[in-house]
Order: sequence, then C-alpha cells, then structure tokens
Amino acid sequence: MITASRHHGITASRHHGITASRHHGITASGKRAAKIGLVVLGTVALCGASFLPSTSVAASEENESPTRGYFAGVNETAPLSFGGFDVERAAENGFDVRTDPQGWQYAVPFGTPEDSMEGAEFRFHPVLGVTELLGEPNPSPRNTVGGECGTSTITLYTRTSGYTAYNLNGSMGGAIYHTWKVGVSSQTANAIVDKSGLPPFPTVSLSWGTDFTFDVGQSSTVYAAMGEGVVETVLGICYSTGPSDSI
Repeated sequence: MITASRHHGITASRHHGITASRHHGITASGKRAAKIGLVVLGTVALCGASFLPSTSVAASEENESPTRGYFAGVNETAPLSFGGFDVERAAENGFDVRTDPQGWQYAVPFGTPEDSMEGAEFRFHPVLGVTELLGEPNPSPRNTVGGECGTSTITLYTRTSGYTAYNLNGSMGGAIYHTWKVGVSSQTANAIVDKSGLPPFPTVSLSWGTDFTFDVGQSSTVYAAMGEGVVETVLGICYSTGPSDSI
C-alpha cells in the first residue's frame, strides 16, 4: 500500500480552493473524469423531483431499514475509477511519474533506477484512458475493490436520512481530500448534500464515510445519486462512477 507520512498536518484550507485548474498536472483523461462529476451534478439539479431524493441519517450502516424499496437501475455501490496522475502531488509525496515508450504512465519511489518499474502498483494510459493493476491490490478495510481505485456507496435509511462512503484499495495511495456531493429528490423537491472535506488521516486513510440528512418531503419515493464524487489521492484522482439508492 502506498502511503506518505509527511502531510499528516494537512489542513482543509489547502484544498478548499480546488477547481478544474487545480488539476493542470493531471492527464487529459483525468481532467475529463473530473468534469464527469460536474456534468452529473448538473443533471441531478435539472432532473429535480423526477429523479433524486434527500434524507437525514439517524442510523448506522449496520441498521439498514428492512422495508426500503428499490427502483430499476439502483446500485448502492459503484466503482471508483482512476482519472489520471497528479505529477506534482505525487512528487510531493516521494513518487516519480514516468512514461514508457508505449505511452503508459506509472509511479515509482524516488531513487528507482530509470529502467525499473519496481514499486509501481499500476500503470495508466492517458490517451486510451485505461488503467492496469500490476499486482494484487491491497484490500480496503471493508474488503471492497470494484474499480481501479475501490468503491463508492450511497445508502438511504429513511426518507430524511442516508449514508455515503468511499473505500480505496490502496493502489493509488491514501486519500488527501474529497469533493463529495449527493443529489436527492422526490416528486415535490430536490436537494444537494455537500459532504466535501478531509479524510480522517490525509495521505494515509483508505476509507471515509458519513451519515447525512435532507428534506425533500416524505409523501413519495425518494431517490439519491452521486452528484459529484472525486477523491484526490497521493498519486492522482479517483472518481465515483455513480452509486444510487431509493426508498
């Protein structure tokens, strides 16, 4: 598992100004991936009462309501996919991002011989947008792997509460910051719940989760979907491919 210890003191202020331009050091595919969340967020807002829900969470992950309902296409857990390297951030954490003659990028610890891939856990092709793991990924604390980076989750407990989380598999390093917005809606209202912020231990944490609450009325089915889910890791960016739920 890739970790780094020298940024434990990282503060929220370092990341609150993150915008699309923050990722100029990320590959073209990474920029595209980051924009996907913004597009989905816009779609959520436009769909309004016809698609998303909101709820306030007063339950734990283990106390899931046995009476909750589902709609076609709902998927509580979805993969986290790799969107590209952040060369500058990787260097700050002791990794050199290199490119081989075929265009594949990979990260190795500083000091690794030029012709060696020792220490690289995966490689990424920015033109093809393909990620290949070079070994078995480290299991996350909840044993969820799913995408190249791990998984993302949305669970509704009631028509006013829910839970959302991500679990990294460690191949792309620990989490540093996340932009995390859940869209919720019913037939009468819609809302965006913003849970962006820091993981428990920046650069080290592989998982994060939180309860959330909302109010979109309780007279009809409530829907929840990922509006924008981006996790900045030690080596680059991972984005949620869209978990959703209904009740």
